[in-house]
Amino acid sequence: MDEILPHKRIDHSKCYSLNGVNTNTMECFWGILKRGIIGQYHKVSDKYLPLHISEFTYKFNRRKDEICDIFNNAILRAVTV
Repeated sequence: MDEILPHKRIDHSKCYSLNGVNTNTMECFWGILKRGIIGQYHKVSDKYLPLHISEFTYKFNRRKDEICDIFNNAILRAVTV
């Protein structure tokens, strides 16, 4: 798995961040996911949890993209599948 997604560690007792590695992004995503599930779905079953996580991951990874680019990519994927 490390070949695909490198895992880096930081000893927070020694330093907060090292070469751009920190936990802020994950903590931000986790907060958005929790608030989104509680606010939007109220309760999620184990069966559908992976789908909800995928939805929020998609949105989070594209949060800085232009809405028209997201729409165009979705249409292209729907047509070419």
